Amino acid sequence: WDVKNKIRFGPLTSIISMNRIEGYRFRTGFWTLPGISKKTNINAYLAYGTKDQLWKGKVGMKYIWNAVRWTKTSMSYSSDYDLLNINADELDNDNILTSVSRKNLTAKRIFIKNAEIKHEQFINSNWSANSTFSYKEIKPSFDFGYYSLQSSMANILDSSIHSTLPVSECTLGFRYAHNESTTIFNYENIKLSTYYPIFTLNFIHGIPMSKNMFTYNKFIMNLQQWMRIPPKFLLYYKLEA
Repeated sequence: WDVKNKIRFGPLTSIISMNRIEGYRFRTGFWTLPGISKKTNINAYLAYGTKDQLWKGKVGMKYIWNAVRWTKTSMSYSSDYDLLNINADELDNDNILTSVSRKNLTAKRIFIKNAEIKHEQFINSNWSANSTFSYKEIKPSFDFGYYSLQSSMANILDSSIHSTLPVSECTLGFRYAHNESTTIFNYENIKLSTYYPIFTLNFIHGIPMSKNMFTYNKFIMNLQQWMRIPPKFLLYYKLEA
């Protein structure tokens, strides 16, 4: 529900939903629109479950430094199950429509507290980059436990069993997409289409800030492409290592 071009409330279909962990889930949120500022967006939501009786929510800010040469910084803090979807064209899992149509399967949800700052940077017409620093506390809703180990992974530090996993990591990523069309929607740079190969490279480093945390390095390389096959077909492939 939009109030002129100033502020938006909703999503209306997520005011009430249902799942096994929370029972009935009530959620309301808002985000500011370009009528207030074309560069700055403030967004937040609050949710409550009748079964787990927990308050959840998120508050965030996005700032667009340059819309033409896409440069954006965003900050957020959230405390919720992994119900929400980051893709703008997909429904949230706490949507009344998905609640009604969902199959009766055992839920394996994870409760996550996440503080994050992210920067997206235009390099040239083909290349873009992004960097992220985040701190998470991950607590599965199913039975889960682990011991604190020494860095050699050989000896247990103590006999305490931990059920919350803290994760701190920084990410640096690069993306190559030739002749790709984009548009700005909800303060996001939405990728539309290109028939050339798209290549992404991400480096992720885990930072141990306490004895219960892990250090790790991950490299993720991705190659994907849409290809036109006359007269009316498309072929899509994706390779990832």
